[in-house]
Amino acid sequence: MVLNQTVFNSCVGNADVVMFAVWKIADGQTVAVETGGAYMTARETLNFYVPIYNIVPGTYTVFLFGVSVSNNVPVSSEEQVQVTLV
Repeated sequence: MVLNQTVFNSCVGNADVVMFAVWKIADGQTVAVETGGAYMTARETLNFYVPIYNIVPGTYTVFLFGVSVSNNVPVSSEEQVQVTLV
């Protein structure tokens, strides 16, 4: 199973990007951090497929953001989504 996230590279250069998906339960406790990676060209929109491993069924708030590998700069704004696994 994967979580699909579309990201726009707002940087003016190309970048290797790691997409982070931080999974939290209702009380704010982090239960998992999953990652997916891809190479993005400047101003490109790309789908990231972040694998979902060992997360039990339930409803989660997932915070998603992309970071450039070469200089640790965010290349996307943070997005928050509700995900229910059955």
